[in-house]
Order: sequence, then C-alpha cells, then structure tokens
Amino acid sequence: MVSKQPLSNVDIIRQFVFKRSVLEQTPVSLAEVGAELRSHLKSIRSEEDAQQRYALPVLKAQSYFRQNGELWEIELEAMPEYKALPEVFREQRQFLYERDVKSKVAQKLGWKVAVVVLELERAEGLQKLGSRWGLAEWHLVNEEAVEVLKQYPGGLSEKDLLKHICERMQISPDIAILQPAIDRRFVSERKLWLLKEQADKKQTQASAAATVPKRKTKDVELVLESGFQEALISTRGDEGGGEDERLVKSRLRKAQVKQAQEILEQREDLQPKQEDFAAKLSQVLSAAGVDDYGVMSFHRVEPAPKERGLEPAERQEMQKFINQLMELETVNTSVSAAAVANAPLSARKMQDVLRLKYAPYTTERAVIPNELYRALIEIVKPSIQQSLLHPSCFEGNLSVELFNYLYEKLEGSAWALTEDDRRVELVQPDGTRFILSGLDKQFIDRARDRFLITQKDLIEFYLSEKYTAIEHNKVLARAGRIITRLSGFENVYIYSNDFLSELPEVFGLDANDENEIPQRFDLVIGNFTFEGDPNLAANYLELSLHLLNQGGRCAVFVLYELLVLLKERALLGEFLQGRAVTHFLRLPQLEGRHNVVALVMESLPAGQRQEQPIVSADIADIKSGIALASALRDGTGKGDLYKTVEPMAVATLIS
Repeated sequence: MVSKQPLSNVDIIRQFVFKRSVLEQTPVSLAEVGAELRSHLKSIRSEEDAQQRYALPVLKAQSYFRQNGELWEIELEAMPEYKALPEVFREQRQFLYERDVKSKVAQKLGWKVAVVVLELERAEGLQKLGSRWGLAEWHLVNEEAVEVLKQYPGGLSEKDLLKHICERMQISPDIAILQPAIDRRFVSERKLWLLKEQADKKQTQASAAATVPKRKTKDVELVLESGFQEALISTRGDEGGGEDERLVKSRLRKAQVKQAQEILEQREDLQPKQEDFAAKLSQVLSAAGVDDYGVMSFHRVEPAPKERGLEPAERQEMQKFINQLMELETVNTSVSAAAVANAPLSARKMQDVLRLKYAPYTTERAVIPNELYRALIEIVKPSIQQSLLHPSCFEGNLSVELFNYLYEKLEGSAWALTEDDRRVELVQPDGTRFILSGLDKQFIDRARDRFLITQKDLIEFYLSEKYTAIEHNKVLARAGRIITRLSGFENVYIYSNDFLSELPEVFGLDANDENEIPQRFDLVIGNFTFEGDPNLAANYLELSLHLLNQGGRCAVFVLYELLVLLKERALLGEFLQGRAVTHFLRLPQLEGRHNVVALVMESLPAGQRQEQPIVSADIADIKSGIALASALRDGTGKGDLYKTVEPMAVATLIS
C-alpha cells in the first residue's frame, strides 16, 4: 500500500508543540521536540541533528513559537490558522461544522487539511450553535425568517428574505446569518424560499385542481378531424361524458394509419416547426391502444440546444470572480493581459485568466489540450448509464469534453417507457442499449403524458444521479463550475474538498479516518499530473482504483516519472493486482517539460487474469491523438498509429 504524504518537520513540530503547550498546558523542551522528530523522521541520524538542524531553526523562524527559558510554547493568536478564521467565516457567511472550517482554512492558506492545527474551542471571537461554529457577532435569523414567510406564502428569494428580516430586527445584514438550507422548516422552490407547511399546502391544492374533471362536449367527427392527439386528450374526462368518449376511443381504434397520416399532414402548416410525422403517429396511436401497425413504439429523443444564456446575476458573479483574479500579479506573459481583459465572457476567457494570473494552474499540474481530453473520452466510451467519479477535476475541461461526448451520442436516440412506468429504455444510434432507473416523477410524467424527452433532460439526469466531480483547489473548483456553465451545461457542481481525506463529506456522510465510502463507480477520470509530488499522484491513483466497481475503468493522465518511480520501488505490482492496463498512451511533451501518459486501467473479477493486450502509442501531436482515437473506434490503424503488447507486460513500456 502507498501511504499518504508524510508530514514535514515543520508540521510535526507545530502539531507537537500545540498539543503539549495548548491542549495539555505543558511547555516543551528542545530535547522533547527533537525526540518527537526522530520518532517520525527515521532519516535523522542523531539527537544533536534533530535539535540543532531540524527543530531549533523552525522554532526560531516562526513568530508564533515563544521561548520561555529553556521551554517552548505556542501563541494561538499568531498562528496563520487562527489569523485566517475571521476572514474565512466572513467569506462563507454561514455557520459551519468544525471539519468544514478546517477545510476552508486549508484552502485559504493553500495548505493540506492534514497540516492545519486548529481547535475552535480555543479561538476567540467565535460562538457555537449546536454542532456548527460562527463569529460571535453573528445572529442566526432562521426564527425571524419563519415569521416573515408567514406573511409571504408565495415565498421570497434569499436576498429579499434577509432584507425583510434585517428591517424587522433593525440589525445590519453583515451580522444577520440566514441558513434555510440546514433547517427542515424551509423548502426551496424555483429560487424562492417557502415554509414547508406553505409548500405542502400549495402542492395539495395543485393536486386537487389537477384532479378536477373537465367535461368534453366536442362532436366525435370534429374531434377526429382536429387530429388524433386532440382526440386522445378528449378521452380523458369524467364519467358523465362516458358515451361520447367511448365512441371517440372506438373510432380511434378503428381508424387506419393512412387516415391518421393525412390528418397530421393537414395540420403541418399550423406547427411552428416541421414535425416527424412517423414518430408523432407512433406516439399518438400507441397511447390510444393501437399497437398492430408497422411502427415501433420507441419515441425520438428530441434535440435541445445547450443552455448558453446567462441570467444577469449569474453573469455578474462570474465577472466578479474574473475581476478578482485579474487583480493578481501576472505570472504568464505568453497571454496578452489586454486581450484577455477585453475578450467577451467565455470558457476560453476563463482559462486564459487562469493561465495569465493564477500560478498554481500552470505550475502544479500539466495543462492538457482539450483535443487530448476528448481523445481519452472517445477511447473509454462512457454512457449516461454509468456512474462516474472525477477527482482532480482541475479547470473542468475534461468534464466539458465528457458532456459534449454524451450529448452528441444522445442525438437521434430513441426511448420507451418500461411496462412499470418507472424506467426508460434508451437506444443510441450506435446500437448501445440500456435502461435508466432512478428517474424523478417529473421526468416520468413528462415522458408518459407528453411523449417528451430531450437531450438536455438526459444530461441533467446524468449530472444529478451519475456524475460527481471533486477539485481540492477552491479557485480551480470555482473556475471549473464557470467553464462548464459557459460551455452550455447547467447545474454542474464541483466539490472543493480534499479527495484523500474528505471523500465522505462529498457524499453527505460522516467523516472517518479511513476516508471510506460505500459507493463504487463504473468510471473514474482525472488529471493526476501533480508536478513534484509523485506520492500525491500515487495516492490519487490508488484511491481511484479502490473505488471502482468490478469491471469498472480508471482513465487518467499521470506523469511518466510517477510510473518510473513505481517500477523502481517495486510498487507497480500492487497497483496491478486485480487490475489490467488496457491503454498506455504517451502524449507529446506539454509546455516543454511535462511527459504525460494517458493510462486506462480496468478492475478485473476476483481470480481473473488479464487477457486483453495493451494498446500502446506514442502520440506525436494533437492531430495524431485525434487520429488515434478514430482508429481505435473504427478498429483500424494498428501498426501505423498504435501497437499492442502482451497482457501484464506494462513494465516493458516503462524504461
């Protein structure tokens, strides 16, 4: 097993002195600090080295360590964690669990959560409400929100609700904290907050109104002439009109397909767009019970444009974030600052701003071209039926290529409700056929009553039920959400949590020392090209493989140096145990320094050995990567674009 990244001597000293001098109220000697270091760092040869070379320079360099005679203690107020607390809370503007506070502080300082030394009980200027923490000056105003919403049964936006509360209480919005999301008395409906009892009442009234029968009085011949869809609707009335309705239904069942087509053709000019008459006929006659004709009962997945339009508030928030980044010092002169600043808001602009102003974007991981992201996606051929985990989401471009691929595959697909009216069977033009479950009631109702499922509906189902993305860097996580949104995909949420220590929190579970979750995934993708930190990349890869379903695949980008290191340390066998490498693709050198490999691995059933040969290729440039993906899709190009090596011979590809 590959262990998590070890603590540095600075982190060991900080944690030890904090524990002894703050929690136990016992200052420590230099000798005790040296002994603690030697117990963690086996490379320290002597007590003198531990004290003079490793401990004393740290104790003297950090202002929060205070010497009292021969003993050392720590000043909380001077520690970076405690200094950052007020700003973190003001940025979040909500009461937080202690683990979330530590996570936000780590993101603020650019540290890993494991090295944060923080005990909120010891911090000044905080208050605790239940299990959550906030600033002492804050007032949680959920109780007042209840009273305000009683006067507004139609609901209020969070901004308006807070305004009414502040006026009612005569307090500043800066200290009024409204958190309806953590309170079961509130529900959200179309960006408005309502009391749950009001929402339940509205739903009851709406359900009652929907069940009120409507009398149908149209002449049978007129119903037929106005089209089969209208005739079908006319059969859904009360029993008072039963004779007319039974006659309509009888005539519908006896009607000929040719007559139905003629009626639909007569209505063509009244439609705002051209209709697919065969599909429409299938929908209408199937719903009417006519199933003995030569048209399949599957319906077309309707095309729907990607949602590129932005609400004013949405655009303003994105621009505000970009403006904040543009105020940072320029770190990359390959991009023109003036050109970026004047460019219209787009996914490309967001990425250019990161490249221009945010150093971790280009220094901590390799920036991989979208075309090579797309090539990897085409090789693994994901579907919306598969559960997917995307750790190290980076700037979000790999997700964008994933969504584009799924969106395109859904074009021209056909669907049908299963007999239990709870699932949808989907057939894609390439012949892929599967059943989707876990669909919400609104989705099913629209499919059953309106014969309508769009590409957008299916992508939204995928985002809600199958897709999970994580990016530990808070700035990049936000940028990723903006890039996916500007690429036409709404409601993409990228969690800004640490994949190696905060995975349960992502899925709404309690934190645990093992960072374990019950979920397993059909596909894991990610950019694990952590520069200068092969141990971090190895841990990401190990955890990703651990989270695969049997038969699941892991498709990631890693640095070639990581694979060399694993081979040299005889750790490659651990990663391959119970798994098979199916693709080993060396990318062209990126940015003049990154040697990257696209690696695809599969989880094998217990006891099964790899039988499939490994596809290997050296990709010379982006054009070659695109050609390789096409060749693998079509089953061509072997020898020219790629080669295959024996199963389990991946070590021969690493020199």
